[in-house]
Amino acid sequence: GVHIALCHLFFNIMGILIWFPVPIMRKVPLGAARLLGLYASFFRLVPLLYILFAFVVFPGIFLGISAIFDASIAGGVVVLLIILALLSVFVFWW
Repeated sequence: GVHIALCHLFFNIMGILIWFPVPIMRKVPLGAARLLGLYASFFRLVPLLYILFAFVVFPGIFLGISAIFDASIAGGVVVLLIILALLSVFVFWW
């Protein structure tokens, strides 16, 4: 239990060290929270989808990539490059 508590503590400290020191960086998480709240006020499924994707889908994808790297480095690199290409296409399209 103490190990997990220390992991959470240091994760939060790293978040503070990343987002707090530069005043412009403080606006990023606040703006993201406001935007998520705005979307949630119009679309009732947004909070559910956010929780589903943030805590199930994306960690599952990263765990799968990690397992592929354990099985085969070349296969992991290929899958990672494919996912990065799909992400780039999505960002370009967005």
